[in-house]
Amino acid sequence: MKTSGQKPKIVLFDLGNTLVEYFERSEFPGILEQAITEVRNYLHQEGVLRVSPEAMWQRVQEENHESQDHHVRPLESRLARIFALDESAPFDELLTATCRRFLAPIFARGWCYPDALPTLDELRAKGLATAIISNTPWGSPAALWREEIERLGLSERVDAAVFCDDVGWRKPARQTLSSPCKSCAFVRSSASLWVTNQGGTWRGQGRLASTRSSSIAAERCNTGANNRSTTWASYGPCYAPELEDR
Repeated sequence: MKTSGQKPKIVLFDLGNTLVEYFERSEFPGILEQAITEVRNYLHQEGVLRVSPEAMWQRVQEENHESQDHHVRPLESRLARIFALDESAPFDELLTATCRRFLAPIFARGWCYPDALPTLDELRAKGLATAIISNTPWGSPAALWREEIERLGLSERVDAAVFCDDVGWRKPARQTLSSPCKSCAFVRSSASLWVTNQGGTWRGQGRLASTRSSSIAAERCNTGANNRSTTWASYGPCYAPELEDR
């Protein structure tokens, strides 16, 4: 891995399973079933459910993938196709409501790891900026995730939050932070350190313990050290080194 010779001025965090626990990959099929059922029940209640259960679940399977080129496949579009929603006058309001129902089982599981908020506070006290850079399940709307990080007390502790829905690309696409949006420009402005849970190696070790001992002190940033609990990059756009050659 190449290093820049600069100590980081911005520390970038993944959201799910780094700052906040939601679900493991193996749990997603069950969560997806709950999410779709929530949407179906809402549409039935509103009198606009027009698809059979068989057709609905077949379409869910067809939509349950991400683009190979890492373009975002928005949740709104997926739900519109699954439930054959008409683009009538209240269409946007209906889509927003269905997205909320879809995310309800996910948000219900969300809680900050005990060391997440203290770590962000300590980073800020040491003069480091922080940002959240995160993909969202099924390309769900960034606006709803901003509500979620506010609920969790994260929004007031980070200087920026960039979700895949903001920029139209999912990590690890190199375009993720090339957007002209204000938050991306902020992240690109200084040398950055990327903290993620790649490989899930933090379980049982205190997810941010290595963050406090390494990235907060910033003493090992220029060594290229990587203990798999944290992954490093020298400049924004930032990527885990395991992804740089892909």
